[in-house]
Amino acid sequence: MGEWGDGTTPDDRFLLSMLFRRAANSFMVVDAAPGLEKFKDLAARAVSRDQVIGYPVARYAFMIVDAIGDDDPRVADLVAAC
Repeated sequence: MGEWGDGTTPDDRFLLSMLFRRAANSFMVVDAAPGLEKFKDLAARAVSRDQVIGYPVARYAFMIVDAIGDDDPRVADLVAAC
């Protein structure tokens, strides 16, 4: 998450991770640090769950996940298969 476009760098963005919970049929925020190495070309830092929950960024993260789930039939198929 963060700034994208011309003139931006990974320093302008951070990695936020979410997992789908089958039992609850919902997503949850998890610590992103374990995945940072894979995405270092996209984001310079990772945020923890504690840095997301209870802060405005949580609302945006869930809005993005909801929009993808609503608009991408591949995601709907994956969720339905669970």
